[in-house]
Amino acid sequence: MNQRLIEEFIGRLISEKKIVGVSDEVLNQMKSDLYQRVEDLINASILRRVPQTKLGEFQDILETGSDDDVQKFCKEVIPDIDSVVAQTLLSFRNTYLGLNRA
Repeated sequence: MNQRLIEEFIGRLISEKKIVGVSDEVLNQMKSDLYQRVEDLINASILRRVPQTKLGEFQDILETGSDDDVQKFCKEVIPDIDSVVAQTLLSFRNTYLGLNRA
């Protein structure tokens, strides 16, 4: 996923969480931590959906291919990848904002 889009998503999350009264240093660290968590969750969601028979090929592309190669491969083997990423982001948002509680 595009870095800029993840950063925008995180900016909206922080606004929705109404985090105020923290220094720029703390805010930047929060953004960095959230970015890493979101990226890890997206990657895990994608990896879970790569067919077992394609994992070796995926590993090779991750190690030697460009970002475009990785995106192309993912779109080919996970036809609904945009939905997978969107659902991952929505789930993270709901958890982060405490919207999953009964």
